[in-house]
Amino acid sequence: MRFFHTLVFHFNIAAQCRHLGVPLWSCPPFLFLVFGIINIAAILSTYYLAQRYASPEVIILSVVLLSMFLLVVSFIIMRAFEQVVAARQKESARHREMLAIKDQFVFVAAHELRTPANAIKWALESLEIKKSPWIEKEKEVFDALSISSARLLDLVKDLLEVARIETGAITLHFETVSIESVLKELLSSLAAYAAKLNISIINNIHDDALQVFADKVRFKEILDNLIANAIKYNREKGTVFISAEREAGGVTLHIRDEGQGIATGDQVHIFEKFWRSVDAHKIEGTGLGLFIARQLVLSMHGKISFTTEQGIGTIFSVYLPSTHT
Repeated sequence: MRFFHTLVFHFNIAAQCRHLGVPLWSCPPFLFLVFGIINIAAILSTYYLAQRYASPEVIILSVVLLSMFLLVVSFIIMRAFEQVVAARQKESARHREMLAIKDQFVFVAAHELRTPANAIKWALESLEIKKSPWIEKEKEVFDALSISSARLLDLVKDLLEVARIETGAITLHFETVSIESVLKELLSSLAAYAAKLNISIINNIHDDALQVFADKVRFKEILDNLIANAIKYNREKGTVFISAEREAGGVTLHIRDEGQGIATGDQVHIFEKFWRSVDAHKIEGTGLGLFIARQLVLSMHGKISFTTEQGIGTIFSVYLPSTHT
């Protein structure tokens, strides 16, 4: 059926002209058709004249006129192509300009949001000192405000990171990084979050010699996104398993959860910006974590992939080189 529709589209010259966004008389497919008809008619006319008039002068004149006519038609077709190319280039430039404006707006908006968001956080932290004499209802309101403030800060942080990535403003400082030391720092900060959701973390990396050549801050950010996701999307009382293995020229880390897995239809979208599955909407998140993780991995000459099984869980794997590439 799809082949049939494609075939019909190729024979539907009017539809092709609309798709190109040019009028019929400037549309290359239409002009090619006209050129073909004229070419056949001209050849038949020349043959007819050659048969009817044996005079060489008549035949030469016919060939000269035919050649001039074909040159004019070729020029018209060439101009039509130039118009189409120019229109597409203008459209592409406008699209790039709009994307640049959008990225700049997101960056400025997120940057401006960061100050009031931090102010709210500091105000809540100062109020927390006086929390003990509050009644239960006041404590509930305070806790809800604290959670919302943390979400706002996470969103602002992710938006700024995306803006830096897409505008090429992100700067990487490569060095030899110990995976074990980064995990030690990270897991201590994630311990409270995991305990709150009743999730256990088993870290099987205990070799300080296991190293990658990366930006330490960004590498930590990648692991933070992946481990936080493994905690967030795990089953109740589930476990997050962290392991690594040496490979040719680098190290591959595996972060496995015991969640429901990723649906087949969702897998192709998993690294898209702002994308979240229907099932995930009941879990808080920005839809930017995996997009950011993937972009950072690629910027450090690495690879990121995942395997998943419904009802069993998901494994995210990150490969990074252990030496300068």
